[in-house]
Amino acid sequence: MKCDVSIIIVNYNTLTMTSDCIESIYRYTRDVTIEVIVVDNSSSDGSAEAIPARFHDITFIKNAENVGFGRANNAGANVASGNYLFFLNSDTVLTSNAVKSFYEFMERSSEEGIAGCGGRLVDRNHKTGISFGNFPTYREIYWSLGLRYIFPVYFSTKLASAISPGAKVPLSKVAFISGADLFLRKDIFYSVGMFDKDFFMYCEEAELAFRIAAVGYKLCYLPSVTIIHLEGGSQRSSDGFSKTKYRMSMTSRLLFFQKCYGSRIRRKVKRILIMRAVVEGIVRLRFADAFCKIRILKQV
Repeated sequence: MKCDVSIIIVNYNTLTMTSDCIESIYRYTRDVTIEVIVVDNSSSDGSAEAIPARFHDITFIKNAENVGFGRANNAGANVASGNYLFFLNSDTVLTSNAVKSFYEFMERSSEEGIAGCGGRLVDRNHKTGISFGNFPTYREIYWSLGLRYIFPVYFSTKLASAISPGAKVPLSKVAFISGADLFLRKDIFYSVGMFDKDFFMYCEEAELAFRIAAVGYKLCYLPSVTIIHLEGGSQRSSDGFSKTKYRMSMTSRLLFFQKCYGSRIRRKVKRILIMRAVVEGIVRLRFADAFCKIRILKQV
């Protein structure tokens, strides 16, 4: 049955968080027709049995293996009936009628070349987290060696690919929206080829937005819509440095440069990332972490 918005949630061993997310959707969403689609990436925490048993109205897709964030979202989009797709992380909680706010904004912007939007992501203490960003560039990576500390304002607003906006940042057009709360027109998502299946996790929303921008559409940040983002529900580490997370992050970042800027820029970026690992290891006296990062970077 056709609806206004299809809400797609990827679940991977986050039974409690996903359940809280779904509950918040039904608690706050009014005056807009929705469907909730949960795509499970072969969880081992009982999610496949518990979630559909608890929420009878959702569509539940169970993958035979963990196919990653982008491909799982694509699977949800393939069965979606809404005019809009709302990609929502399992570790998010709605605190207002965000779905209606996004929907009404997009309906008002139908003639303005706006492909999608997202809101202000905050933690449990309502401290703003990464909500949008500039496209990753070689210049950003080069500045991260030290210039970012000399010109912090310029770096954080004009170059940084991960931006935690202050409370006073107005509604604005941005390069990409965090994949934790990405609200898109379904026809545009389909027309640009959906999420790239080569990305397992990280940077897939930036690469998608890069293709959206290439065909002339924009994305908007709506600061008036606040969503709690607990961050990293399925990728938590007990210490400050996670080898698995770093490997996935760097693999995806280098893949982004390969696809968007070509092999030459990817090689230059990789060299700078190795240099940055060395500098950070010396400055922070974290030599073991630095050696580990260098080893990973040489492998990816």
